[in-house]
Amino acid sequence: MNPTRIVIVAKSPISRSLIGRRLVALPGIELVGEAVSLADAKRVIETSRPHIAVLGPSLAASREFKDLRDLLIAMPCRWIEIAGLNTAADSDGLARDGRHLPVLTHGMTQTQTEKALAEVMAAPVDRATSSETAPAFRRTPDAQTTEPANRFILIGASTGGVDALLQILGDFPEDCPPTAIVQHTGRGYSGSLIQLLAQRCRAKVMAPRDGMELRRGMIAVAAGGEAHLRINAGSVLRCHLRGGPPVSGHMPSVDALFMSAVPWADHAVAVILTGMGRDGASGLLELRRGGAVTIGQDEATSLVYGMPKAAWDMGAVENRHSLSNIAGAVLRATQAGVLR
Repeated sequence: MNPTRIVIVAKSPISRSLIGRRLVALPGIELVGEAVSLADAKRVIETSRPHIAVLGPSLAASREFKDLRDLLIAMPCRWIEIAGLNTAADSDGLARDGRHLPVLTHGMTQTQTEKALAEVMAAPVDRATSSETAPAFRRTPDAQTTEPANRFILIGASTGGVDALLQILGDFPEDCPPTAIVQHTGRGYSGSLIQLLAQRCRAKVMAPRDGMELRRGMIAVAAGGEAHLRINAGSVLRCHLRGGPPVSGHMPSVDALFMSAVPWADHAVAVILTGMGRDGASGLLELRRGGAVTIGQDEATSLVYGMPKAAWDMGAVENRHSLSNIAGAVLRATQAGVLR
């Protein structure tokens, strides 16, 4: 099992030292960086790509935290705070922050520290208040269909991806599961690509809008834009567009899309198609670890066997399929009656 990677951000060297020693003493924890300010933290976190950022007292409540929070959500990276002096413990012996998630205190036992980290890792990365903690993105009890209403599809592609998408999406039904796609193209080609796909698809193909609800029969395609496409599967599945630097060398990035869905990985069917480079491989791996069904295009039918190969080599691809079989494999996976 890969270790949980942690960065500590705290002004006080004493806090960084005490909390750092407590964390590295736990099994499966790797301390990969430290920062003394939120501005420095952005660089450290972008470089080290941790699973959890440990934030010093009051940092998460500061005005400057907003930019860092957007980066953490995009990666995604959860965060946990070091408790202030007046933070009271709950009935389970753990102090809580404003999100009703545990915080770290200098007097915690090893068992309490492990429990706090496990609870943070299990929570959605952008959880803000207790009213948002109930996982609403679930199949309703009276659902009559064999397909869980909460399944969604993610697809990433680059060189050769347009032809691949034409074949795959052409086989999707009109009421296909909600689908989000990142296709690498040059700027200015997004509109023509969407128009081309719309002519061949029974489902509705569109450019994503920030905050747009993504429902059955809808396919959102991000290509050649100036923002990353990310999804949030809270009470409903929504698209979000976020600016920032390229991720894995691309804007929009397949990794950015895949990483955004990790908190809801067991509801996802994720596909990586033909393309040059490695974009999407790391995100696909995190999705698979989270319980997603992951599919890669095989070498024989890939115009460029770069992205699918990178994902396969690192263990991110659960099943490889020829291009002609991918649509059927994806749709079958969305019809699974039991969430993986």
